[in-house]
Amino acid sequence: MTQAGDDEANDTGLPLYLQVASTLRTAILREIYPVGTRLPTEEALCERFAVSRHTIREALRQLRSDGLITSRPGSRPIVASPLVRAPEVLARDIGADFFDYTIGTRLDIATMDTARIAPSLAQELGLPSDEEWLCVKGYRVNVEDGHATCWNEYFIRPDYELIGRLLKRHVGPVIPLLEDLFETRIARITRSISAVAMPPEACERLDSQAGVPALRIVVRSETSDGTVAFVNRSLHPRGVLTYAIQR
Repeated sequence: MTQAGDDEANDTGLPLYLQVASTLRTAILREIYPVGTRLPTEEALCERFAVSRHTIREALRQLRSDGLITSRPGSRPIVASPLVRAPEVLARDIGADFFDYTIGTRLDIATMDTARIAPSLAQELGLPSDEEWLCVKGYRVNVEDGHATCWNEYFIRPDYELIGRLLKRHVGPVIPLLEDLFETRIARITRSISAVAMPPEACERLDSQAGVPALRIVVRSETSDGTVAFVNRSLHPRGVLTYAIQR
């Protein structure tokens, strides 16, 4: 990021204050800034992101509206507990981040093109086969050590295909990025988890073999009017991903 013109969109088309907000949001979700602690000062954030104080304030305003921080004039923002957020914000966080394996990762893109979805795949994903969608495929990798964690495929509605240009640089969940960029809200998230055979194209960096058992997660993200914004399909090698639910 550069300080000159930092309140405008950069070459990715995403305003800088939203980039800053997205990075801080991911850090909060990963508990780099635990609940109850304070974020760095505005001056420190300006230096870290090489942007103006105005841009930092806009980013913090976005985080406040998301219920992730609280602040008072003259004091550093405090990371908020989900337990004290408004009910609708809490519901959104559960939907967006519960079972979210993308936190702390980025997508190492192998292929990206626009094409009609094959009828069999369209039926599996619940998408139309007579429309061209942006298809992005690659490995999810840990940002700390570069280790590949799963094979990831995104099928993105043409209205939101700008997201595809941002995926390679983006760290963490995609839903907040889409909501920030298009000023919309993902109102419904449907997850399907099933056991499948690992396909050959996903094996190279996952220390796996074609045909062995794998965990498949399909996530459909819809806007408030029922429009499917994108579908994310991921494949996880046996023994890599574990979900535990306690009640």
